Amino acid sequence: SESRVEGYRNFVTKIWNAARFIELNNCNWNEDFDPILAKQPANIWIISETKRTLELVEENFEKFRFNDIANTLYNHTWKVFCDWYVEFSKALLNSSDSKIVKETKDTVAWAFDQCLIMLHPIMPFVTEELWNGLGQSRELLTEAQWPELQDIILSSEKAKEINWVIAFIERIRSTKSDFNLLGGERTELLVFDKNHKLFDRLTEHSELVCKLARLKEIKIIDDRPTNAIIVSGGDLDCFIPILRDFDVELEKERINKSLNKLEVENEKISIKLKNKEFMKRAPEEVIEKFLQSQKELAIQLDKQNRILESLKKLK
Repeated sequence: SESRVEGYRNFVTKIWNAARFIELNNCNWNEDFDPILAKQPANIWIISETKRTLELVEENFEKFRFNDIANTLYNHTWKVFCDWYVEFSKALLNSSDSKIVKETKDTVAWAFDQCLIMLHPIMPFVTEELWNGLGQSRELLTEAQWPELQDIILSSEKAKEINWVIAFIERIRSTKSDFNLLGGERTELLVFDKNHKLFDRLTEHSELVCKLARLKEIKIIDDRPTNAIIVSGGDLDCFIPILRDFDVELEKERINKSLNKLEVENEKISIKLKNKEFMKRAPEEVIEKFLQSQKELAIQLDKQNRILESLKKLK
């Protein structure tokens, strides 16, 4: 598949860009770095995620599940390290506290090295090149020691804190995407439930949330807004006010078109599944595929209907 090869090309580019980021920020390997001593929540989080990933990789090596190894490392390297941790580390690297900067540089170098070591058995050439490019007269990666992280015990609460921040940012992004608010100017986030125990956590990470969720600012409000979109699925009551150029009627039309298309697809599948001759002759895997499609369409229909109901409440 050419598209799959293209996807792997993009993955290699992603790793290469991460190495450039590390090089530009002078995140050099420190052999005296002890992950257990990390204090910053984002650094503790990536160390915990690295340990968890290593455990999954080793478990799948024992079972000869090489496809699962590749998928686990792909997700950890791209999504966890490159997409999230690199962004978290930027704020820490710009800190005025030299201890925070030093810890973060050491953690970035350490976490990326673990990625390269774990990837090396299935991506030997690119990983070897980057290992030698970033290292200071180190041995070949193929001769490097396999990670031993079982003795690393860190604060699970600190790691959970970052997982909550990530989930919160993803909910805002998802809400913006649902209501076609991804482009244009940055929006505000209105927080009604200021007495919630998680509000302090949001305040602590507000700069990061604003940056990654494309928010102008986070505001506390005393009453629930009437002309705003609720951020669904969250622990806090949060809302995104609609912008002046937001065309409610146009968005309703867009959602209705989407609903009509989904309903037509759903009807076609329903007719197939109600056809006794088809159900009798079709292979089991084909029927299962239709049933799965029907479930996915039901989820999409429910989601689009909820978005439409929310739009009807807007002015």
